[in-house]
Amino acid sequence: MKKRVVVLSTGGTIASSPGEDGRNVSGALPGEALVQQLALGDGYDIQVESVLQKPSNALTFDDWLTLHARIQ
Repeated sequence: MKKRVVVLSTGGTIASSPGEDGRNVSGALPGEALVQQLALGDGYDIQVESVLQKPSNALTFDDWLTLHARIQ
């Protein structure tokens, strides 16, 4: 039986990718691309949902409420 894992992506530093100017672009990679880089093996059923695509310093109170509601 596979273990079910739900990944809620919010963008930010971990989802950064180098831009044309050489500086990192926050939230450039979707959650699916990040999960594909993991070596978890076959024992997991992974579901990815991109809740937000913004850097953490740009999160608003409403963004936190949105994330809280999705976690619930």
